[in-house]
Amino acid sequence: MVQTEKAIAGGSLHDQVRRDLLARIANGDYQPGDMLPTEEALCKHYGVSRITIRRAITDLVSQFVLSRRRGVGTVVRYNGAGKRFFRLSGFFEDISLLEQVVLADEVLPAEGRAAAALKVEPGTKIRRVRFVTRHDKECFTLGDSYLPTEKSSAWGPRIDRATQELHAILADEWIADVLEVEVGRPLLAAHRTYFDQNDRPVRYLYARYHPEHYRFIVDLQPSQGRPVSEKELSTP
Repeated sequence: MVQTEKAIAGGSLHDQVRRDLLARIANGDYQPGDMLPTEEALCKHYGVSRITIRRAITDLVSQFVLSRRRGVGTVVRYNGAGKRFFRLSGFFEDISLLEQVVLADEVLPAEGRAAAALKVEPGTKIRRVRFVTRHDKECFTLGDSYLPTEKSSAWGPRIDRATQELHAILADEWIADVLEVEVGRPLLAAHRTYFDQNDRPVRYLYARYHPEHYRFIVDLQPSQGRPVSEKELSTP
């Protein structure tokens, strides 16, 4: 009998399904590149509704554990054994409040990280849009958006997913002037690559965030969705 979505002991049904699938991936039951069983098969296996299965899969897609391929199905992206999973739960309340101001829009030869992210040969002509975002006359972000061809639209094709790496930098004189902070001020920087439905990179963004206007909140979960001991909690 198919169960309906509801909160029960141990969490909601979709969260229980998510944790079980994650455990099976971590244990190697599903390998990178393997197709996940169909929604119908998963419904029968777990005895839950299609909505429940879809919610569980959506959560794992957002964690980059699974990837949806149009016309193909759901694919395991990698084995999570020994890894911790991070879910970005939010970092800004209302992005519609931000105004974007373009500082430069130019065609230049691809190099370094931009060429690698977009998977083009160094020297290939790409488009770079440099911009700042503002709110109430205060600068929030300095960004460089790279597009794979000089004729690429600033919006581009439909985005299916993105990967992001955060790290700390110190504001040099130019960045400090744009963001209106002190030279040497610690900042958060992000390297973000956007992918289309065919898993092709369609945009690369290098962003520097004003330290007083942004914060990143991440939900941390054990790799197999299991309870952890106090000893494990004390490990960074």
